[in-house]
Amino acid sequence: MSTHNIVFLKDTWWSLERCSPEGTILEELLADGVEHVPGLVWHGVIPSTLPDQDPCVLTDDDFEIQVTMYCDYVQEPWAYSMRGNSLLTGRRSHYRLVVDTVGYPLESFSGTAELLHATYNVFHALRQAFTKSSRLHRDVSLANIILVREGDAAVRRGVLIDWDASAPVNETGRSVVLGVAGTYPFISLAMIQSSNDRAQTLLDDIESLIYVVIYCAYLWLPHDRNKEDLEYCVYQMFDARFPPSEYRLIHGRGKAINLEDQRYTSDFHWPQLFRDWLSTVLNYRAPPFPLIAEFEGKWEDPEHLDEIALRTTILVLAQRNLYRSHIKAPLLPAIALVYTPRPPQSPGQLLD
Repeated sequence: MSTHNIVFLKDTWWSLERCSPEGTILEELLADGVEHVPGLVWHGVIPSTLPDQDPCVLTDDDFEIQVTMYCDYVQEPWAYSMRGNSLLTGRRSHYRLVVDTVGYPLESFSGTAELLHATYNVFHALRQAFTKSSRLHRDVSLANIILVREGDAAVRRGVLIDWDASAPVNETGRSVVLGVAGTYPFISLAMIQSSNDRAQTLLDDIESLIYVVIYCAYLWLPHDRNKEDLEYCVYQMFDARFPPSEYRLIHGRGKAINLEDQRYTSDFHWPQLFRDWLSTVLNYRAPPFPLIAEFEGKWEDPEHLDEIALRTTILVLAQRNLYRSHIKAPLLPAIALVYTPRPPQSPGQLLD
């Protein structure tokens, strides 16, 4: 039946070794009242054939699902191998997920206000999933956050998608699934440099979110650094390999150095409120020696992160409203725009 509603269909091959498909996870999150996650319409495995009748009705007797067959032939001499070793792969089922939350990629954000507002929404999704559903997302990345327009709201809200890599937590608040999961440039420093016996925590997800914000600020917020400086900082923070032979440390060195002295972020003249927020949360994560007493324990308590994120977001939104009310521009941060990777999306729009 046609409803004339726009939905998003995700077509994938779900590993049968996983505890729950993504649709079941979304059902649990929504039932527990977790906000800023996609609304579920339907999900299920795809049958190999459909009954020749109208309407099509499936029963348990004739519901044979589509599954991959590679694992049945992995030992055959013609099967692909890596360095002479057979690839270990489990059986996967053809699976589809339909959600009624459709949005835009995070990189389409209009400015500082929308970036902070959307990622603050995602911060709440992470906290609520942890406190209400005892679950970690484990793959907070640029591609897994979308912007959703609601009514005539001035800024779009952030929605955290792709929960198929998520995992429940145990009584200590750690993931019951061990090892690294996620998108490597955004994985927390502790996880990227850990062995496969470490379990992720809520703070790992929050740290990943901070790296997403930094990445967005590098590429899509105005600043006064030239293109060569920008490329160097992006490389050091997200792509540098050191030492080259150790794959586990590909994305760790620049993050570790920046946590020590913020050398890859402190010299970017982003809007002042954004700079203050970023410097503070990085000091929470790794307090410099003179500030250890002031910031001790604040990273471990998400309430402190919530407070500064909320305060900064409100100030930036208020500042933007003042500008649109034709208050004089000096109320905005004075920035020498030497390098602006992306122009405003429409004439007269402020990319702050």
